[in-house]
Amino acid sequence: MTAPFRRKVLGATLALLGLNGVVFVLYTLPKLLEERNLFARDQALQGALAREEMMALALRRRAEVAEANERDVSRLTRELLSDSKVSLLPTLRYVETNAEEAGLHFSQRSYEPEVVKGAPFVRVGIRMSLGGLYDQIVEFLSRLEKAPQFITIDQVQLRSDAEKGQGQLSLVLSAYFLAGKEALGR
Repeated sequence: MTAPFRRKVLGATLALLGLNGVVFVLYTLPKLLEERNLFARDQALQGALAREEMMALALRRRAEVAEANERDVSRLTRELLSDSKVSLLPTLRYVETNAEEAGLHFSQRSYEPEVVKGAPFVRVGIRMSLGGLYDQIVEFLSRLEKAPQFITIDQVQLRSDAEKGQGQLSLVLSAYFLAGKEALGR
């Protein structure tokens, strides 16, 4: 191979490499950068879509819970609660009568009505201290569970006197009633 031929081949090779570099810089590199940018945007959009789907699922669950709560409140007010003016005294009598019928004796009792905020009912807190045999206490608690009125047992404290075979029961109960225009005369 002669020197002039080598120069021509080297010149042609350098020209092709230069042309290839120009095509790469002017066409291939912008397309490559655009593709990377599109891939990054796609990833960001997929992440945003996943977050939006999670938020939509959470909102659907919250809506389901809210609907279930509305159904429960509706059932509670329609089936389980009665007007406080009509059934407060019978409920208090029920609690006291069943305690006495179980053989327990009262040492203390108090009642505190309060309107439940955001709900159409009134809560009457009933605090009482009772004394008696363990079997009598169990019988009384069993009777409360079967009460026709809506009564919850919020707190129970039991102290025993092993020598006498008796116990001292401190209870906090809640009785719920529909709130009238003036709940409990308030």
